[in-house]
Order: sequence, then C-alpha cells, then structure tokens
Amino acid sequence: MMGEASLKKEHNNYSILDTFKDHENALKKYISKFFLPSHEIEDSGVFRINEAPFKYIIDQAKLSYRQQQIPPLLTNYQKTLFMLLTDQAQPMPMDEIFAENLLPNDSIDMLLASVKQTVTKAGNIIKVSKITPRNQLTGRFIIEGELSNVEVFFMLTPEKNPLIHKLKI
Repeated sequence: MMGEASLKKEHNNYSILDTFKDHENALKKYISKFFLPSHEIEDSGVFRINEAPFKYIIDQAKLSYRQQQIPPLLTNYQKTLFMLLTDQAQPMPMDEIFAENLLPNDSIDMLLASVKQTVTKAGNIIKVSKITPRNQLTGRFIIEGELSNVEVFFMLTPEKNPLIHKLKI
C-alpha cells in the first residue's frame, strides 16, 4: 500500500507531493476562459495573458454589440398585450394568449385588473417602445406615459403555438 509518506520522496529538498500541489494551484490561477456572447467572441486559454489582446481589439475597433433581430412572434404578442393592458378590443380569447401555468383561471382577471390599473396611473400613453428581445421567446417593452413609464416583461412557452407563461410589470 502506497501512502503519503512513500509519495514524499525527497528530490532536491522538495517533495514530489508538494510539487504536484504547487502545480495544481498554479493551473487554477492561470486557466481562464474569455467569453463575450454579446460580441460572439470566445477563447479558452491556459494563461490570463490571452484576455489582453481581445480586450484591446474590442476597445480599439469600437465593436458594437451583436444586434438581434426581433422575432415576429414577440412583436405580435407585444401588440396583443398592449391592446389588453390599455382596454382596447380584446384580440382573442384569454386561453389563446395565456398559458395554464401563468396563474389559476380566476387569478388571470385579477392580474390583468392590477396591471391595467398600473398602466392607467402612468397617464395618457405617449409612446410604446420597440420590443427588446432577450431571446426568441422572451422580451420586454416600455409603455411611456405622461406621468411614468411602465416596463412590461413577458416569456412565451416553447411550443408550436406559444402562450404567455410569465408576465411582469
């Protein structure tokens, strides 16, 4: 049986076990992963020095963030939500807009009532911002009112005919 004592063979007054521990700590210190999803840049390296050229290139080239195209699905749901929240004509039945896991059926009406009240407190609507997509099924937009702004965040279910399963104001 090989124990720690047998691993500690002296080599120039420095044990093999201590050398392994030092090497392991050194690797933890210098292994890095440089990842910028907003610029679609990724580099895995062994030394931290790899980060410097990327940061320099990004700064000098004044690279902008990757622009995501707005999925038509999110734009359609933005219009639908805006119509619901501003008491305009209801575009379709509630079960075709909201998923079952949003809230129990009785609470959807209560949720919409409280959200409509928040939008009403914002005053007359001046402008509705373009939707800002987080991904293909998640987005947010701002309803700008005379008195305040209302940020609407929603997530869709990943289905063929997606429904809203998360709504935050």
